[in-house]
Amino acid sequence: MATPYTLDLTATQVNAAVNAAHDSGDPVTAGSSKLVQSGAVYDEVVRQIRALTGWANYEDATYTSSSKLTSANARTQLTIDKQGSGTNTDYLPEGVTSLWDSTENKITPASVGDAYDLRIDFKIEPQQSTDYAEFELDIGSGSPIIIASRTLTFAKTGASSFSVGIPIYCLSTFIANGCKMYIDTSGSGDTVHIYDISLTIKRDFSAIT
Repeated sequence: MATPYTLDLTATQVNAAVNAAHDSGDPVTAGSSKLVQSGAVYDEVVRQIRALTGWANYEDATYTSSSKLTSANARTQLTIDKQGSGTNTDYLPEGVTSLWDSTENKITPASVGDAYDLRIDFKIEPQQSTDYAEFELDIGSGSPIIIASRTLTFAKTGASSFSVGIPIYCLSTFIANGCKMYIDTSGSGDTVHIYDISLTIKRDFSAIT
């Protein structure tokens, strides 16, 4: 049996809800949802549920079309300095100050059990249309722990735009180490140039305690 949710309500909030539910002019009837929809209880439930969700967009300003990140037969970490004009942290979940560490360049989830939707956008320029690279999410520390990957192939030379969408969940290892993003060309031996990197991250689940 699932553990019931615990909501921290004040005595005033509970009293207001109970008094509203027992209004003699509009009493509670069988099947009524009035108690949970009345005043403070309903408002507080909605507030706490909404506080669990939220999103941010982090955009890099270091690697641009005039100053590209190069991955040459190597595993190269993607970086986001959060200085890009598209960076927006106005709608983070309540109590969360950031979901990206721009010093170590990693995703920093808020709590064990959280689930997030990620969208990672970037441009890559290969030298040949037959080049390829691997995109990886790594929660390891020292040794890689790859939790998701995508093979990136190219239909042309010049810049190609990629938008990689990945849902993730976060347990203790993820919380301890964070999650770094890599472009790996060590398998192909190719050289690619990367720029216009951004991350959109949306929390769509967190346990109510």
